[in-house]
Amino acid sequence: MLSDLNRRVIIATGDARTGKSTCLKLVVDLLRSQNKSPVLYDFDKRKKFKGYSKLIPVCDNLNFFKGNTDVILDDIEEFDEEVVLVDMPGQYVGEMLEEIEDCYFFEQLKRSGWQVTFLQPISHRFDCIDYLKQIMDYSGNLAKYVVVKNLYFDKYFIKFEKEVSQQFYKLGGVTVAVGKLQQSVYQKIEETAIPYQEACNSPKLFLLYRSYLYRWMKSFNEQLLSNHLILEYLGIK
Repeated sequence: MLSDLNRRVIIATGDARTGKSTCLKLVVDLLRSQNKSPVLYDFDKRKKFKGYSKLIPVCDNLNFFKGNTDVILDDIEEFDEEVVLVDMPGQYVGEMLEEIEDCYFFEQLKRSGWQVTFLQPISHRFDCIDYLKQIMDYSGNLAKYVVVKNLYFDKYFIKFEKEVSQQFYKLGGVTVAVGKLQQSVYQKIEETAIPYQEACNSPKLFLLYRSYLYRWMKSFNEQLLSNHLILEYLGIK
């Protein structure tokens, strides 16, 4: 029955250049390893998912500022898939929340048996925490929250712990860390536009690069697979 399914719309949002697209790619690879095929909507306009379009349906011709959020609500009625991923443009959190309110996003999804998870990578920038607080203040218990601490930028995330962690955990939020992948490795993968899982075995990358990538992915995946709340919030199981 519909109510027995964990049907998730996962919205990657927050500050720009914190790893939203990177985290979604990791989630796509993990979902596919669990025999799930998500649908991805890219509002970011940077075409970061070019390599993934041969693996999953990717809609990347959307304009967030022209109300294209309605496209998701229209499409979702026809989906057999259980997970929808949305890559939002960085920094436009206020505008995103206005769009959510204008189209009754939460209400319409709930009516169709879907739940919302906000996936937000954070860096050393204080703006990340301000955006997270905006989202939590507006959405409250209408959504679930996953914060990804991007260790490329910081180790301690003091502002998160001091200013929003109490509210975050009270709402059932969970955190995970994504490791610091060497810049040269990350850049090469982005240039080749190969899905991460395929890149681990691709001759287009140096063997050493593939080794770094594999260990980086393995560390992230192990955190997700060992946390039952993250598995639920991200529609993995």
